[in-house]
Amino acid sequence: MYIEVVLRLEGLSPVRGALLVSALAAALLLPPLGARVIASSDEARFALLARDIVTRGAWLDARVRGEVYRNKPPLLPWAIAALSRPAGGVSAATARAPVAAAAIATVAITFLLGHALHGARVGLWAALIVLTSYGFFEHAERVLPDMLVALFATCALRGLWLAAARGRPPRAFYAWTALAVFAKGPMGLLPLAVAVAWLAAEAGAKGVRRLWSPGGAVIFVALTLVWLVPSLRLGSGTYVQGVVRQDWLAWYVGLSSPKALEHLVVGLLPWTLLLPLALGAVARAPLTPALRLELAALAVPLALVLSSRNQLARYLLPCYPWAALLIAWWLDRLAGAPSRAARALGLAAAAAALALVPALVVARPSARHWVPVLAPALAPAAAGVLVAGAALGAGLIRARARLAIYGGAAGMALALGWGVWPYSAWTNATYDYPRLAAAINRQAGTSAAAVYATNMTLQIDFYAGHDLPALRSPTDVRRVLASPGHPIVAIDSPTWRASGEDLKRQVTALARVPIAGDDFTLFTRR
Repeated sequence: MYIEVVLRLEGLSPVRGALLVSALAAALLLPPLGARVIASSDEARFALLARDIVTRGAWLDARVRGEVYRNKPPLLPWAIAALSRPAGGVSAATARAPVAAAAIATVAITFLLGHALHGARVGLWAALIVLTSYGFFEHAERVLPDMLVALFATCALRGLWLAAARGRPPRAFYAWTALAVFAKGPMGLLPLAVAVAWLAAEAGAKGVRRLWSPGGAVIFVALTLVWLVPSLRLGSGTYVQGVVRQDWLAWYVGLSSPKALEHLVVGLLPWTLLLPLALGAVARAPLTPALRLELAALAVPLALVLSSRNQLARYLLPCYPWAALLIAWWLDRLAGAPSRAARALGLAAAAAALALVPALVVARPSARHWVPVLAPALAPAAAGVLVAGAALGAGLIRARARLAIYGGAAGMALALGWGVWPYSAWTNATYDYPRLAAAINRQAGTSAAAVYATNMTLQIDFYAGHDLPALRSPTDVRRVLASPGHPIVAIDSPTWRASGEDLKRQVTALARVPIAGDDFTLFTRR
């Protein structure tokens, strides 16, 4: 019975397979959608832009704290606003919904890619690997446009593959690439770099020339002008200086320490162990066009991120589907006597999973970084990690690919799907910005309120329901506190400790709210 079910799953048609993996992804990613507070300004910024769109109808002129935001194209705020209007306003759930939807679609596209490149079984396995990778799951819950870039970039390269296979112009490639740019500016051009590298490897300059499509170029320009023209109308000179030079070129161009490799190793867990084996098998196998495309789609974005000034983990999301496809391709070839490397990595996977339990006994959570402590509430998550480690270990040692993939995916689904709830509870208690925002509103009433802090605090604005000006100096604090009524300034502990004695003599503390090990104190004039 088990074998029959597995064979049916591994022989699914593209449509049925995509629907199946989409349902699995939705079951894992959608339940915790609104369970966790928005705890960073990076995420709150997009929620605030969407709220401004919903409130003012400012689709082409969305603002944060009264200032036009043009650092990123507006696709994510537009999507959040479109989903939030029927709900009556932007919430943590509606802000995360477009990202979760993009993650689900990425899992489905990974299946379709694998189905087209290597068959239904590889597509199914690659989709399960992407879905149960730690970094992919983590970023599916964050209000950032990078998951949209991963989706559109993967769709673009699938469109390129299908166009090349059918001998047609790659119009869909340009459409999806334009949407990737629509999501995050120059980062969305990654598919173009991959396409050039792949076509050059296939047929040199002649192959690269096949990338040109007048119809595709028209589609790309038309979709780009949708958001670029309104941005330029607000000031083309300031756009070039403030956005292109400062926020794009200055942010990406330059060298830094190679953190991207570390991010990929951690983010692809537990499947990271299998990637070196897959790459080694690719090096020994005849390079087909499909393998060349997968290698280019993994290596080119990784190389570009490694050569950039800032190397954030989320920049590597476009690599995940292609790493998963290579791993699934290798697992599909795993049969007979396992290699020494496979046995060694299998033992390492089992040992790492077994070492987790005693490590959790001595670990303790901090006020800034969540460390899961072994407790009855976390027993299912710990069991999931043990199942994943045991399945990967036994599968590699005994050369049983199905045991490795299905056992590893089931264990990780349990670990991630259960573990996200205690993590969300810790986040909500540690970064209780809703409580802080409520305290500011309660103390200030209709009077002026502002924030004086070391870091940007847009998340407080989100939960307060209105803009809270960010103050830059004690002089700004005195100016706000001189306002009529009962003005309030929230000051975090590091900023308060650095403030002069003169300011401290002029204010009175009303309430304190702990945030990540520090306090935000609400002050009014003495």
